[in-house]
Amino acid sequence: MSKMADYEAGQLFEISYPFYRDEYDLWTPGHTSRFVHPDDFEAGAHAEGKMILEIMDVHRPGAYPTRVFYTRRFIDPEGNPFGNERYSRALRITTVPHFRRKAEGYAFDYVLVEPRKPDALEDIDFEAEPERTS
Repeated sequence: MSKMADYEAGQLFEISYPFYRDEYDLWTPGHTSRFVHPDDFEAGAHAEGKMILEIMDVHRPGAYPTRVFYTRRFIDPEGNPFGNERYSRALRITTVPHFRRKAEGYAFDYVLVEPRKPDALEDIDFEAEPERTS
């Protein structure tokens, strides 16, 4: 079976994606980080939303690696679309192995914690017994 057969136009992938409250009390996709001595960090998020990947086409240009043409949208934890429509519908292009990693889930382990103060992201309590996700 070829790698192109793994994906086809029209497929949708819905992935749990971390969100945190920014300094304006708005949902932002991704995580906030805290330095851990001596050379590490912990990633934290306030809630989980969704990232939706939709494949537009799969193409192999000659002798080059197969490419996946896709769009990416975010749904915040409250169920609202994130960002403007024009940016959300932008066509993105990547190789099959990179798309496969992206469709498997968020790239980092992160901790889900409740926001104590929306305007102080650095005050996230990473020491509380959080729910770990991968």
